[in-house]
Amino acid sequence: MSKKIKWTVIITWWSSGIGAGFAREFAEQWYHLLLVAKDKVQMETFVKYLKVLFPVKISTLLLDLSDKSDIKQLELEIRKTTDLEVLINCAGYGINNDFLDEDIEKREDMVTVHDLAAMRLSYQALKIMKKRRHGNIIHVSSLAWLLALWNNPIYAASKIFLNSFSQNLYRIYKKYGIYVQSLCPGFTATNFSKRWWYAFKARAMKVDEVVKSSLSCMRRKKLVCVPWWKNKLILALYHVLPRAWSHKIFQYLQQ
Repeated sequence: MSKKIKWTVIITWWSSGIGAGFAREFAEQWYHLLLVAKDKVQMETFVKYLKVLFPVKISTLLLDLSDKSDIKQLELEIRKTTDLEVLINCAGYGINNDFLDEDIEKREDMVTVHDLAAMRLSYQALKIMKKRRHGNIIHVSSLAWLLALWNNPIYAASKIFLNSFSQNLYRIYKKYGIYVQSLCPGFTATNFSKRWWYAFKARAMKVDEVVKSSLSCMRRKKLVCVPWWKNKLILALYHVLPRAWSHKIFQYLQQ
């Protein structure tokens, strides 16, 4: 690929895990980057690392997308990014305890990050992309939208919204050359996974594998991207097994 600057990619909460993987991949492909995170130390360290490897334009915003005023600040920035080619809504987290053991406001914050932020940022991005008649949006969802999380019902429900939202945007805007992807990475070796359950019990997919799979799906204009054969097997079993069985299996893996 020729080394010339192309378009701008915006990635939310990019400073570790899958978001960082996307940032490295697009920097290597010589895209401008607008990176949004809430951890200042991680942000500064990661930007230094990227700039050493790739002489591309990197802008950063220190924002917390559970704060609606911070979401609006990012919306303003998106409206100014007329060369926006890819928006990656990677912001997300889980709360791994009983539903009643946490303040409901913290659950609401998680829904704000997963769903409200994705909705509002996509709205602004689509306006720009529709004028140019091309662009891509990737929502980092989860296999959890299929399964019953016994101690985290809000997380799973928020991913159901994200998948449905992605599917409808894809259907409506593909005629304008805009393609929306719902990335369901499942078991991935990230800090997020370590705080959960599966990463210690079996080999998890590497971040760069997830990113390359997602970008391959993006090039093929594929709506739902499920990387790795183990994740695809889980998806297949979910469709053929009785729901009670699949939910019990998933609860067993969480223990």
